[in-house]
Amino acid sequence: MSNSLLAARALFVVQSVLDSVDLGNVSDSTYEGQITSKPPGTSVTYFVRAYDNMNNIAVSDTGAYDVQTAFRFGTITRTPTAPDSTQEVRVTAVIVPSTTLGAARLFYTRNSVTDSVAMTAANDTTYEGVIPPHSTGTQVDYFVRAYDGQGFAATSPTASYAVIEPISFTPISTIQANPALYYSSSVTVAGIITVGDGKLSTSPRRLYVTNSSGTGVRGIQIFSFTLPGPADSLRRGDSVIVTGYLKDFSGTTEITDTTGFPLTITVVSSGNDLPVPRRYSISQIKDLSLEGEWVQIKGFVSGSVVAGAGTNVTVDDGTASITVRVENATGITVGNVLPSQSTFIITGPLNVFSNATQVYLAYASDVTPDTAGVVTTARANIRVSPHPFNPRAGEVIKYALTYSANTRVIVRLYDVSGRLVSTLVDEVKAAGRDESRDPFSYRTWNGRTRETQELVPVGTYILHLEVTDRLTGKTTTKSAPVVVGTRLK
Repeated sequence: MSNSLLAARALFVVQSVLDSVDLGNVSDSTYEGQITSKPPGTSVTYFVRAYDNMNNIAVSDTGAYDVQTAFRFGTITRTPTAPDSTQEVRVTAVIVPSTTLGAARLFYTRNSVTDSVAMTAANDTTYEGVIPPHSTGTQVDYFVRAYDGQGFAATSPTASYAVIEPISFTPISTIQANPALYYSSSVTVAGIITVGDGKLSTSPRRLYVTNSSGTGVRGIQIFSFTLPGPADSLRRGDSVIVTGYLKDFSGTTEITDTTGFPLTITVVSSGNDLPVPRRYSISQIKDLSLEGEWVQIKGFVSGSVVAGAGTNVTVDDGTASITVRVENATGITVGNVLPSQSTFIITGPLNVFSNATQVYLAYASDVTPDTAGVVTTARANIRVSPHPFNPRAGEVIKYALTYSANTRVIVRLYDVSGRLVSTLVDEVKAAGRDESRDPFSYRTWNGRTRETQELVPVGTYILHLEVTDRLTGKTTTKSAPVVVGTRLK
């Protein structure tokens, strides 16, 4: 009588408990069985035992595996980071599921009492929950627990915070209404950074904090040679609490630090919307009492002059003219952003210098061309010599552009799949021109990328011309094919 396999079983051990499951025959020599699902973190060892009709038993080698956690926790943050007794705390958790997420809950413990709240989905992987306010001095510990559809749960590490006493704030508008009342004393203000660290100067460091009130959108300058944190760590859109020494410096009210009054800046949250600026005529903002106001003006740029570590731009709206101050630290090229003989809408804080007001421009995005009633004159055309060329033999291809005055001219090179290969031209043109009318104005391309000077492969490419009217923002485009060939052998 020959031996034949009668049965096979998989035996497995979970937490020192032996269990088993039958293996079913799926082909002449293959058997399958399934170990039921186990909680995350469980260690399982297993082996297979086979029985034949002669009562012989064969045992396989032992295998092992650990049951993975159903979820992976990413960043978990809270806002505010240092809450006072009047503030609730919003906890945001990134949870990346390896199985379907059934629910997420936020657990918090204070004074040995634990409560929990359901978290709501902000998107596919981000969940939010709110811890209510607690009394000053309370220690709050919290963690997030995620549940899958099979009853398994994963728990984040525990984090903690202590509830602080509410801070007594002085509204910026109150300070700016009568700054002399607060000079040489410590003040605490709250607001949104509208001009970030490093945009007005890098040493000393200056920024503007602004808040809204019934009398306007008032801001105040923060000034320090030893500003807390690394340079550029305090950015536009940060909600901050600032405590420091109030003083007057050449007509500018500022919060700074002294030996007896250290400057502290606490970031409450980031990425906030900016306050809506108030629109003024230029004659209105000649008023020195509006210092620090977050303003918006519309006017005609009549000229500019380099002055110290920046440029003074003169803007006139028919009621008066004012200086728009652009510090070198902003990185703004004035001729590109505020060219003369054009009208713009400009947003920035109102500063006082030499007993006169001026508007600080810190970001190019705070300038918008005034297009009301303006018709664009943008023209665009590109002409390319109608033949292939072999750059590997030193050949070049000629092309010419047509563009209007006061435009930005960009020529990009794309392959036939639409992938950007190189930007060949990016220029601002004060005067318009049709280069094809002058053979000496023809441009050439040598078959290399502008960025790396590498030869492009043989093939067909598209030269794409984009001409943007810098007054209206309207863009006109034209394209032309160019063929890069090679010498036949």
